[in-house]
Amino acid sequence: MFGNPGHKSLKNRAVRQWLQDLGTLCEPECSTTLQSKSLISDVTRLIQLMTDDVSSSLRAIQMAAKAVSQAFAVLCRRLETLPAAELRAEVERLLGLVDRLSCVYRPPAAALRCRQLRPLLAADLEPTRAAVAAAGRRLLAAAEPPQLVAAVTQLGGAITQLVDQLLLQQLRLLTEALRPPHVLSCARAALAAATAAGAQGCHLSGLFCRLGGVRQLVGMATDGRFAPLQLHVLRALSAVCCAVPCVRAMEEEGGVDLVCELLCDLSIPGGVRHEAAAVLAQMTAPWLTPNHSVHGLSRHLAGVVQALTDLAEEAADDEVLLLSAAALANLTFIERQVFPQLTARCTAQKLITAADRFPDNVFILDQVSTVLANAASVGDSCLGRLAVPALIRYLHVAPTARWADGARAACRRLQQKTAVALTRFCVDRRTACHLVSSGGTARLELLCRQPELRGRDDGVLVACLTALRRILSFCPEQTQQQTGELVQPKLMDVFLQLSSGESEYVRGGRAVWDV
Repeated sequence: MFGNPGHKSLKNRAVRQWLQDLGTLCEPECSTTLQSKSLISDVTRLIQLMTDDVSSSLRAIQMAAKAVSQAFAVLCRRLETLPAAELRAEVERLLGLVDRLSCVYRPPAAALRCRQLRPLLAADLEPTRAAVAAAGRRLLAAAEPPQLVAAVTQLGGAITQLVDQLLLQQLRLLTEALRPPHVLSCARAALAAATAAGAQGCHLSGLFCRLGGVRQLVGMATDGRFAPLQLHVLRALSAVCCAVPCVRAMEEEGGVDLVCELLCDLSIPGGVRHEAAAVLAQMTAPWLTPNHSVHGLSRHLAGVVQALTDLAEEAADDEVLLLSAAALANLTFIERQVFPQLTARCTAQKLITAADRFPDNVFILDQVSTVLANAASVGDSCLGRLAVPALIRYLHVAPTARWADGARAACRRLQQKTAVALTRFCVDRRTACHLVSSGGTARLELLCRQPELRGRDDGVLVACLTALRRILSFCPEQTQQQTGELVQPKLMDVFLQLSSGESEYVRGGRAVWDV
């Protein structure tokens, strides 16, 4: 910089001498400044490395915790039957697995090198480790059953606390990486880690929510600085919303309004709208048992149903159609006022037409049959004229040897829901006769008599028996001798005769199933 010989041409001798001395005086300072210029990118790189470490550590802790959980379950089952020597061996084995769990955890090296993240690693785990050891000693010293139960309960609580502390320490690093201001590459890495954490299950998602992770994600989705990452933010939200606390946090932080508005906004990119549909499908999932409603959703219902119907109708690939159909199916469980909206927009009919483009995708057919079955439960008789032929086609779907376990499970759900939907749509003799003439009753009978065809699922058996009885009650003259064996005796007797005996679908003397 200061070695430029151009200053020798200056006529003023004093200025020339000053420039010459300036190089000697300032060269070290300039060199130091230039060397430290990459400080921000170094921090960014450390945070990117740290998020990769966090994802690996979370997986390792979860795997080690699973081994501890399995050993603890074995100990609980055999607690009162084991001789003292074997009990001691089982307890020592369990404590050894807990020690191994503690050793699995290593603070991410990148976090230790980053001054911003280092304080988050200061949590002291020793008191919890000591509590686990003390509970183990108490269990070994216990002699009577009440003492054993109390000691095991204390040990289980201490182990749970230790696992949660290990997971929380990792998740604190992740939530810190999501805080602004960070460059987009850093935020993208943190979002990928949050998505991976959500995919590991409800417990991890609940801990992430406890640290304010959902609030941070909603904030990023509305922050203009992160606009290029909006799709990634929504993907992370759809992953973590598998836990009820995350859904409640979405309600409190305005996330429900945000997702509905993005879904209904035709001016934003299609990919963002698809991810918004995925978040909505996750938030309304019926398997979130305490999640009987989503606050704030009802005021967006008309726009949401229209948007999802349009996405399904225009879907160019099966993934988009599956997301739309799943979101609509879930709405039929938690929002009763959705049915007039579905009827007004002919949504069910459009879903049937869209599903015909992907006849081999059993997951899509499963969601469409859910919409049809639930729509039939509110007496949408006009839908039956189009729905019944489609349901008969769905009833003939059968798994092949190449299908994975997930597809086989979806096929069993499809068979059960289709039979339930046919039962509900069969409200008159005309529909019943159509079902007989089109082979619907023959297929139902086959599913009842051949356990392999229904995947040995007794829920499918109950649904098919009920559908047969309903259909043939309108046209008893169509009942063949073999079919009569399924509809004439009491339902319980036929069920017990045909049941595979591998699952329990009879409670209190009544056959029950869930659509």
